[in-house]
Amino acid sequence: KNLPGAAIVWETSNKDIVKVVGGQLYYTGRTGKAKVTPTFKAGNVTYRGNAVTLNIMKFVDSIEVTKKYANQELYSGKSLGMYAIVDEYATTRRVTWSLIGDGDSEVASINPTTGLIRAKKGLTEQVEITVQAMATDGSGETDELDVIIYPLATKVAITSTFKTIEVGDDEKQVTAKVFPFAE
Repeated sequence: KNLPGAAIVWETSNKDIVKVVGGQLYYTGRTGKAKVTPTFKAGNVTYRGNAVTLNIMKFVDSIEVTKKYANQELYSGKSLGMYAIVDEYATTRRVTWSLIGDGDSEVASINPTTGLIRAKKGLTEQVEITVQAMATDGSGETDELDVIIYPLATKVAITSTFKTIEVGDDEKQVTAKVFPFAE
């Protein structure tokens, strides 16, 4: 509508988020939702404008990816939980998990919601994968962690050096080598 010389009067549903001071809208610095509605007045004519809902958020500004249990290792055919430490003041602290290295999806999979990695069975050599957590709030914040998948032993060879075992009435010295070797 055309209301020449109309004065705008603002209303807010949440003064903790948006305040009206001297006919102007001011953001308070807090997060949350507030509905603001303009009313136009010119003489004895009043027109109420459409309300707009503002959703004020604080985006994630830091993520740190760690293993759920610091000293836990990942072995072929087994699982490992990941954990994201996200900026404590962010409005939305959720992340999406992914494997981002070339060929990572051929040796493991990751649940995009929980961060649980499942290593494929039958790996015969040590492999490194890269796990990424990305904030879901649109900030683009990410962090990555390299995780090593160790193969399970395929055989054990016993040779006679170092340790002793009893075989009947005799003691024999033995040592074991586990194949494949983790380097």
